[in-house]
Amino acid sequence: MTSKRNIWIVLILFSLLVIGCSGDDDSDTPANTTDDSSDTPTPEISVLPESYDFGTVTGANSAAPLEVTIQNSGSADLIVSDISLSDTTHFSLDLTNGDNACASATPTITAGNSCTVTVDFLPQDTEIPADGISYTATLAIQSNDSTTRAFDLDLSGIRQDVTSISVKINQTDACPRDVGSSVTAYVSVSDQAGFPVTTLDIDDFSLIEADVDVQSSSTSLVNNSVSLSVALLMDYSFSITQEPDNITDMEKAATDFIEQLGDNDEAAIIKYATTIEIAQPFTSDKTSLINAIQSTPDVGTKTAFYDSLDTAISTISASAKDRKAIIINTDGEDNDGDGNPLSTNTISDIIDKAVANGVPIFTVGLGDRVDPDLLEQISEATGGTFSSSATSDNLSTIYSQLADLLFTDQYVLTYETGLGSADSGNLQVTVTYSSEISGSDTKSIQTCQ
Repeated sequence: MTSKRNIWIVLILFSLLVIGCSGDDDSDTPANTTDDSSDTPTPEISVLPESYDFGTVTGANSAAPLEVTIQNSGSADLIVSDISLSDTTHFSLDLTNGDNACASATPTITAGNSCTVTVDFLPQDTEIPADGISYTATLAIQSNDSTTRAFDLDLSGIRQDVTSISVKINQTDACPRDVGSSVTAYVSVSDQAGFPVTTLDIDDFSLIEADVDVQSSSTSLVNNSVSLSVALLMDYSFSITQEPDNITDMEKAATDFIEQLGDNDEAAIIKYATTIEIAQPFTSDKTSLINAIQSTPDVGTKTAFYDSLDTAISTISASAKDRKAIIINTDGEDNDGDGNPLSTNTISDIIDKAVANGVPIFTVGLGDRVDPDLLEQISEATGGTFSSSATSDNLSTIYSQLADLLFTDQYVLTYETGLGSADSGNLQVTVTYSSEISGSDTKSIQTCQ
């Protein structure tokens, strides 16, 4: 009897041991085996930007090409099997362009690396309705990424004829003067998309000085014939730098701008956030300017917007060049990080100082935090223009438009003044384009000190 009882005890213990080892896990993986499938090298594709709007293109103008970066963030080779564009009539794909060109539609991108392609928006239609034509396309990228085998980048753009123009008296050269002496006005004319209008002649301009009609004795495009000093102010506050693409695109746009600098022109690079750094004082040396653009500043993370403009105006006022301009990009107001002003200067201080020194300020708003009224107020009062960049990818087109305007496409108007050095009065310039589109601007001619 005792023997049978012992046998039953052994059987019960054995059964409990078997159940304990198997538990409730009905998977195929043994309980004492580790699944190391997560360690298997895999590719991982990411594409920047994820979508892009070229904006509005007018006439024969063109937007700056879009550079698309294909990144492999994974741990194995990313094998791209195809890069294709759905509309090759109004858009164009270049596999051989960019900082690190993919070179083909089937590149292999090693782990942690990337390559680039570029896309142009080239609308060809000749019959354009008043509200323009909208175009869309898809840049499709196929790869061996198991999660995202097909990545579609949506592209869009609008083609319009010129429907309106903006006229700005950027600067006047009116001191010293006597009644009957020659005064020079530098005037920019751009269309609704921000592209310079370059087909105007002397009969398209009418001038009124101190309520008296005056006749322009000459009208021409500047075409690098009149020297320029330009200060580029670059925003490195936290709200900009937290998006790495902002910095890359901002520095590329500024570099492309400097590449167009004329032989007699000069530029300065000023970087700002909490503090202001003159990364490169005024020089005509493009290499030094580009090196300064690509340098990493130590300026903190807040936004001394007005103080940076004050520094730029003080610096550029000492220049002996005939024309002057400040270009500043920003995504927000002057800010100490807690919603309070950081600068010791105010907007009134900046406008008064810029006007007194004859320095137009061209403002470029970046992102969705921009206060357009503030930036327009600064540019309007000083003789500059305001441009809005929805994303940093649009900066290249804006800086290209500004380069065209300042280096070649600004109009130089000369006329005989009826004002002496002790007199003041307003100068109004009206432009008529294509017989039915017009615009005008007024600027004060101040007394000479």
